[in-house]
Amino acid sequence: MSKSLIIIAAAVLLAAAIQGFIARECRSAEEGEEATSGVNPHDWYDSSLCSVCHSEDPPFLQKDPMTTCARCHEANIENHPVTRHPLGQVPKIGIPVSLPLTEEGEMVCYTCHEPHGKTRHPHMLRVEYLKLCASCHKGY
Repeated sequence: MSKSLIIIAAAVLLAAAIQGFIARECRSAEEGEEATSGVNPHDWYDSSLCSVCHSEDPPFLQKDPMTTCARCHEANIENHPVTRHPLGQVPKIGIPVSLPLTEEGEMVCYTCHEPHGKTRHPHMLRVEYLKLCASCHKGY
């Protein structure tokens, strides 16, 4: 792997962190809901937090995947380091089965991010950053 590619990847991740990629506070886009400051709803060991995203009938979400993630990570939707991805749309290229799409075949946040934090990769990525890109973009 070339050093320049590693430097570019590191710069993208740093820029994402600076732009608020890591949510400090979970809040709802709906008026009247109280912020849950300091709570990490991705902690799958604490089942009391499941209701932040999930309905009373898990694994179903309270809202569609994009809205669910944007409730706490709203700044990441428009300022995401890979904004050219077809979020909320069916991708035009083949996506490996290890990167799940919605039942409708749409790319959403959980396509690349493991929402329950069961990963050792930064930013809850499903695989290491550069390998993630190469999973879909052959020759990257």
